[in-house]
Amino acid sequence: MKSNKFEGSLDAFPSNVKRLDLSDNLLSGELPKTNGTNLTFTFVYLSKNRFTGNIPADLCKVPSIKVLDLSQNKLSGRLPECLGNLIYLEALDISNNTITGLVPSSLGSLIYLRTLHLHNNRFEGNLLHSLKNLTPLFTMDMGFNFLVGDLPFWIGESLLNLRFLNLQSNNFTGKIPLQFCQLNALQHLNLAQNNIFGTIPPCFANLSGMITNEADRAYETYDYVENILASMKGIQLICKEDSSSYNHVGKVEAQDEDEDFWLYIVMGIGFVVGFIGLLGSLHFIRSWRVAYFEMLENFYTSILVNLACLRRTCVS
Repeated sequence: MKSNKFEGSLDAFPSNVKRLDLSDNLLSGELPKTNGTNLTFTFVYLSKNRFTGNIPADLCKVPSIKVLDLSQNKLSGRLPECLGNLIYLEALDISNNTITGLVPSSLGSLIYLRTLHLHNNRFEGNLLHSLKNLTPLFTMDMGFNFLVGDLPFWIGESLLNLRFLNLQSNNFTGKIPLQFCQLNALQHLNLAQNNIFGTIPPCFANLSGMITNEADRAYETYDYVENILASMKGIQLICKEDSSSYNHVGKVEAQDEDEDFWLYIVMGIGFVVGFIGLLGSLHFIRSWRVAYFEMLENFYTSILVNLACLRRTCVS
């Protein structure tokens, strides 16, 4: 039911549904409460709608949830502390809302969490030390918030599986912790638009997983949730950062071919227009016509004279 134009409010969560996908619609109003219904959700996709209000604490009563995607809505209030009760949660995306307050320390209880997206909200305060327990995490996106304090050194000590780390556009201060040099799996690191000072640790050159080509930074548009689920099922993945680089090359080559094609077209049109313009001028302007044919006659005569002189020279 995703990617339609369903509108209005969602009065209740459907029961006996494992996968709820109403993303990319026009749904509005507050998210419904469970009202004691025994829900068995595993995947909940409600992104790209117009939901408002708080995230209901009732969702914490559905421990079977593995993926919770509420991104790109108009949700507000604080992130429920009880989300730490979703012990099987593997992907949490609350990005692009107006959630306020601290990042709950209870998220550190989500020991199976592999992707955490909280960017573009209004979170404030420090990143709490309890998040170091998220050792399977390979995506942490906290950009565009109001987080403060030093860059957490424990990220480099504990979250060794991180591939994507975005702390952009916060109020972090201090130097880059040397512990970040231990993030050997890291492929994308964004610390822009903070108050960080000092030098970049030389050991960053040894981060074997770090992407240096801008064209490969497709994690910014990477469909984390679907790829996580696929990888959990043992499906071989073709990551978008790989395919995007090939697509980028293909697009560039196609663009070059198109440019060559249009160059030849323009040259041909220019020749035709110029030739027609010359003929038109000679037809309508008598003085030009006389001068043009006199020039041709003089040119032809000079060629004949030169040929005659050359022949006479050869004979003598």
